[in-house]
Amino acid sequence: GPVTSSSSTNGNAESKEGALVEKLMLDLWNGGIFESIKERLEVSAMKIVLSERRGESFDTQLVIGVRESFVNLCSAEDDKLKIYRETFEKAYLDSTDEFYQSRAADYLAQNGIADYMTYALEKLKEEDQRALRYLETSKKSDSADKLHKRCVEVLIRNFKDQILAECSGMIAANENKKLFRMYSLMNELEDGIEPMLACLEAHVLQDGLADMESCANTITTDPEKYVEKLLELFGRYSKIVKDSFQDDSHFLTSRDKAYKAVVNDVSVFKLELAVKPKGLSKTHPESKCPELLANYCDVAEKDEHEQAIDFGRNRGKIEGRASRFEIRSKQGRFHAISQGSSVEETHPGNFGGFRKGGELGRVVQGCRHAGRVCQQVG
Repeated sequence: GPVTSSSSTNGNAESKEGALVEKLMLDLWNGGIFESIKERLEVSAMKIVLSERRGESFDTQLVIGVRESFVNLCSAEDDKLKIYRETFEKAYLDSTDEFYQSRAADYLAQNGIADYMTYALEKLKEEDQRALRYLETSKKSDSADKLHKRCVEVLIRNFKDQILAECSGMIAANENKKLFRMYSLMNELEDGIEPMLACLEAHVLQDGLADMESCANTITTDPEKYVEKLLELFGRYSKIVKDSFQDDSHFLTSRDKAYKAVVNDVSVFKLELAVKPKGLSKTHPESKCPELLANYCDVAEKDEHEQAIDFGRNRGKIEGRASRFEIRSKQGRFHAISQGSSVEETHPGNFGGFRKGGELGRVVQGCRHAGRVCQQVG
């Protein structure tokens, strides 16, 4: 009892005295010795890191040892990383920034945007890996995140406009790998992909309308050709979004928005419909998409009822369309579009299909992805 209690008390006292002596020694070391050599330690460590960036070999433990000195020699109870942040971390971030300020611009000038994007991605990865070796990574430290943000600024944001200037041309040329690199870089910036979304929308609209205009004489008189053209265009733009932008939801939305504009455009397909509000007569141009789809569905429904198709021969073709194209209806019947409405805004049930379970009904139910444009879901 009493002996044990006395031993415990003496042990606690010795522990406190030991901690006090350790703090005193650290303070004396910091003030008398470390203060006078820490700048040289910083400079030496940064020179070693610079050598690594240049591809030279060296002993990585030298840098790690310097970092640990800055961390372990801090005697502040409330912030053990204070000295480290004010010295080693700051020197590391500043030297990294300085290293790439001139080199990044020189590389871009000498090699062009396409190669620069590869360079920037490689350097981001290298610096992230280097940070894990040389910077403090304990839970109380955010050094690695700070370094990544510095690298994003100096490697990406500083050249954002030059990089994005190539976006439209790359989309038009279907340069998916380059676009993916651009997407990866711009995704590092909070507002980076917005201009890319605009470029995609502009391309889908311009390219889609040009393609529709080039074969307007055929597709305006042949509903099946029209449906095939819709599917072809949607597949083309979907492939761009998948291969270049990893089906990012933002780009999917931009694709759909522009594709709707193509289908609803009145300059390519228009109906001169007589509209007589309050006794007055005028014409109102519309997209011809509803009429062509109505004809396509009517023919398909008729063929189904008359069993005029050899399903063994056409099943693959039918189901191929069905998997990509869907038109829905509450009423289960396709009707002509009402006056004054676009594909997107027609009454619920106007686009719609056949009896459930019919093979050709699934062709119409096909519109699926392209069908975000044409589908009418109440």
